[in-house]
Amino acid sequence: MKKLRRDLVAAALLLGSLVSLPSRAQIQYFGYVGGADNDSALAETRGFTNFAQISTESDLAGTFIRSRLTAMTPYGIKAMIDLGLVLWCDYSNDQHYVLCNNFEQRLSTWHQNNADVLTPDRVLAFSVRDEPFRHNVDMATYDYLAHLVKSHFPWAKIYLIESSPCGIQGSCGPEDNPTAYANYHGTLPDVDWIGLDQYLIWPRTDSTFQSMRATFKSRFPGKKWIYVMDGYWDLDHYREIGPPSSMGQVARDWYDVARADPDAILLGVFIWSRLGGSTTSTDFGCDVLAEHVAIGRRSPARAARRLPRPRAPYSASTAMASPLAGPVIRTPSCASGPAWTTT
Repeated sequence: MKKLRRDLVAAALLLGSLVSLPSRAQIQYFGYVGGADNDSALAETRGFTNFAQISTESDLAGTFIRSRLTAMTPYGIKAMIDLGLVLWCDYSNDQHYVLCNNFEQRLSTWHQNNADVLTPDRVLAFSVRDEPFRHNVDMATYDYLAHLVKSHFPWAKIYLIESSPCGIQGSCGPEDNPTAYANYHGTLPDVDWIGLDQYLIWPRTDSTFQSMRATFKSRFPGKKWIYVMDGYWDLDHYREIGPPSSMGQVARDWYDVARADPDAILLGVFIWSRLGGSTTSTDFGCDVLAEHVAIGRRSPARAARRLPRPRAPYSASTAMASPLAGPVIRTPSCASGPAWTTT
């Protein structure tokens, strides 16, 4: 009887200690910018992601969005769609985008052309404009556009990613001092998810990132958070972070930061597809990609769905172990083999 009492006391103490622990976020979504831009990228990422960001074309009759959503659907991967080229036009052909003169008609036409694939089972969220504060967008216009998109797709989330720290501080370089953030006094009423992109850092210890995140959270409270991690490596990373193999620890740091935030909803990676002058996720080594896979496996939505069978046989000799998950197996050509699978 005494032993039973001691056991119950010990169990109560253990339960009390567990209850007092800080809450951990359930990151619902993990995926890449460019993770489904073509069939090859989709084949390599479909086994451990549940979203991909894709961008619209300026041609409203273009078939890119339709083709990608059709390809993604069998694997339960939803799209986050950047509407930039539907709503913003480069009339001068100098990469200076302004609001299209007929933006309302363009959105309606694009929606009509793709209505049968722009459905809740295929699309997760829309972006009205990337980094609006950094690009000094008139925020009254931004709010109007967000509301307009919401009226077309009331079931979808609207997300905003901002450049940190320059978009918030208003200092992005010589003669580049955007004032949109300082001058905006609204609440982003139709935006559901927000986040910051800041690369070349160790997010758990970077004081600038921590400060900018606190500022943005305080300015727009009550919104779910998107975290964006480096999925590329270049010479700047070498100077600030280390060799390409360091990107595995960078990924784990971002994951740890995100899952410690009760507001976190999504962890995205920039970028999967190849980018001039950089080594991107598609060419990362197996040790780095093992961390990405381990993170993706922990997404509740990803874990709940049934994975497709791999397209080719795998060899146990190629297994890479991650501290976050069990063995991860890929083809010997880690940069170009078929989709990941897990044991």
